[in-house]
Amino acid sequence: MYCHVASDATDATPTNPGVLWVSGPDAAAFLQGQLSNDVEGLEPGTGTEAARLDRAGKIQHIMSVHRLASSERHDEVFVLLLEKECTSALKEDLEAFHFSEDIEISNVTQDYHWAIIAGPESHLALSNVFGVDAMGPGYEEGRIIEGNDAFPGTLVMARSLIGDPGYVVGIRSNQDGFKAALERTASEFQLQRLNPGDRLGVFQVLRVEAGKFWLSQDSPGRPRVLPEYAQEQHWASYTKGCYLGQEVIARIRTYGSVAYAARGLVFATSDTPSAKLTELPEVGSNVQLDDGRKIGTWSARCFSPTLGAVVAFAFMNRDHRTPGKEIQIQVGKKSVSCRICMLPFYRPAGSKERAAQLYEDGIRSFARNDERGALNILEEALRIDPGFEDAYEAVGIILGREERFFEAIDFFRRLEEVAPNAPMVHTNLSLYHMKIGDKETAEKHAAFAMQKSLAVSTGQPTSTEDLARKEQEIRQADAERKIAMFRQVLKIDPVDQVALFGLGNAHLVLKAWTTAEDFFWRARDADPENSAVYLGLGKALEGQNKLKEAGNIYAEGMDVAAKRGDLMPLKDMEQRKLLLEATMVSVPDVARRKESKI
Repeated sequence: MYCHVASDATDATPTNPGVLWVSGPDAAAFLQGQLSNDVEGLEPGTGTEAARLDRAGKIQHIMSVHRLASSERHDEVFVLLLEKECTSALKEDLEAFHFSEDIEISNVTQDYHWAIIAGPESHLALSNVFGVDAMGPGYEEGRIIEGNDAFPGTLVMARSLIGDPGYVVGIRSNQDGFKAALERTASEFQLQRLNPGDRLGVFQVLRVEAGKFWLSQDSPGRPRVLPEYAQEQHWASYTKGCYLGQEVIARIRTYGSVAYAARGLVFATSDTPSAKLTELPEVGSNVQLDDGRKIGTWSARCFSPTLGAVVAFAFMNRDHRTPGKEIQIQVGKKSVSCRICMLPFYRPAGSKERAAQLYEDGIRSFARNDERGALNILEEALRIDPGFEDAYEAVGIILGREERFFEAIDFFRRLEEVAPNAPMVHTNLSLYHMKIGDKETAEKHAAFAMQKSLAVSTGQPTSTEDLARKEQEIRQADAERKIAMFRQVLKIDPVDQVALFGLGNAHLVLKAWTTAEDFFWRARDADPENSAVYLGLGKALEGQNKLKEAGNIYAEGMDVAAKRGDLMPLKDMEQRKLLLEATMVSVPDVARRKESKI
């Protein structure tokens, strides 16, 4: 059990937060269009986590949003709790989008003195401070109350900052009385004091173990798109409609995964004992394999007493974010071993049981044909336990039944990352890719499913990585055979269209991007009406990180494909172009000045 009281008004830590009040008849509708989560859907007295994005879908702020119950003092108030140093910037940003709405945006940070009570029995400790059971029975994340007979005007928000249940308390009056009550409770409950300002202290350890991001520390000066944090299940709504940055996020969700996503790294204790924690590269620098290849970006880190090892957040690329994978990375001049895992590193006691109960409740709702209710319950189970394989599968199947195929594919892709050996991943991915007309990808997953089924039936289980490696070996051998064949053709006819196109595709398989590009240009010159050439050329340019050039080629190819009625290349180029745009969107200078910076 832990407690903390902010030292003074300048204390810039998560336990001395910034607070905005957004009030007025139009407050819910206004925030609904500005924040990533469903604000209008909040019941009075409840809350949720949300993000403020820019037009490129990149996170500017993360916060909790709480809807106060109506009272004599006010009709409609939303309380936004975020990092103190960002409060003024967020207020300015929201004001820039405030036109005719009947709302008032107020920075009330200085009106409160802040404290935190956290731990498995925090509910009892809070009741002891107040002298009554102020929050009612049990713990409900996001719940908010205002006012108490002993401490009028006090705000109490159920907000887990360190993984365990906890409360953030804003004291508006009788501060000395509250401090005395908290001191008494701290003694009775043997509460440990936190020092959130100590980057190597208890608070840092607890919040890192719990996978809680502190934006200004964990990704300083580099805003990232929301899906990179792997928190979109409880930071965003994909069904509520438009909000700032929503289009970019929807494109990413629909058409593919982000290049980098947050994962945990657990280091071998023999390689990185706690005394060598400071040897890790600084936050924001590159994570490199021992051969020098960049595979990610460093974020927060600590020595975890729970795991007995150094742990760290990192934003890892697609090839290096499968949970359980062991890698060798460069730390200083040493090569050290670490294991990739899903966040959080630690879950409170009973969380898996709670997630399992929610899963059962969700399945029962589904059996009653309450598919919307089932989805809500199952997604809450995934919020509590992000590695819950059965919940991913159930959500994916329900979305498929509702013909929300792109969303279903997204959930099964996440399941593939979380549990690459889950038996039904490739079967379902094959089915839903076929539903959207992506025959090539559907056939690839069908082959994976068959290979895995045969491996299991013969008693020789094979991982997805192994299957992918075997498929790649087969494809490479086939590509090398085709290269030899098509080069013989070119000796006879240097402008043979089929040979030039075939050589371009074969070198794509080998990831020989520049060579592939050369052959595709030659194929285009030979036959500018072949839409598939533009698709291959764009892929070769993407492989070289020539993203703008690739987008231009896709646009040109889409015109050709549309005129000829080549639907498959047209769809593929459209999807790839949308993804490129999602990663390349820039905010106009005028708008940029309005948007907050971290």
